Amino acid sequence: EYMCDPTRADAAFFDRRLVDADIEKAEQPWRESAGVKYWGDYQPHHMYAIGADVGGGVKQDAHAMGGWDFDAQDPRKARFIIRYTNNTLAPDLFGEELKRVGAEFGHCMLAPENNNTGHAVISVLRGYPNVFTMRVESKHKLVIKETLGWNTNKKTKPKMFFEFRKAYNDGLLDIRDIELLKEMRSYTDMD
Repeated sequence: EYMCDPTRADAAFFDRRLVDADIEKAEQPWRESAGVKYWGDYQPHHMYAIGADVGGGVKQDAHAMGGWDFDAQDPRKARFIIRYTNNTLAPDLFGEELKRVGAEFGHCMLAPENNNTGHAVISVLRGYPNVFTMRVESKHKLVIKETLGWNTNKKTKPKMFFEFRKAYNDGLLDIRDIELLKEMRSYTDMD
């Protein structure tokens, strides 16, 4: 029974009371352009960043981007303002979409996933002025390796989710996108 409706499982990852309260405050996007949904417009004095989950390619796992507007007074606080999902674009064309939307927001930081088909996105983003760089220190040598993009793996994925949950539970994230909130509501400890 829980397999058909994960929201009924007891192992909720996010506090469902908080998520349900935010679902009540959810808003329709202010506008939509080329499939990108916006809950805000570019303000030159704000800081922005866009994270990207690179899917498997055409008609496979969907590509997704999410954009954040960071509070000028307290940069720990952020508002979710951009969402895009697409499972029909080739990864390199998704990279072009990232560049286009990033340019709309002052060439904000882009943080794409770099594993699997993410390499196609990274190659398109070469030359973009603000791509997240991941630093990894070697355990055995005095070497620091820098790579463009975010590597999602068994170490980084839990860290990313736990930090996101903590920021959300601490009231630092303002999310008005009902689709993202529904995903959060159904996400469990077993995912």
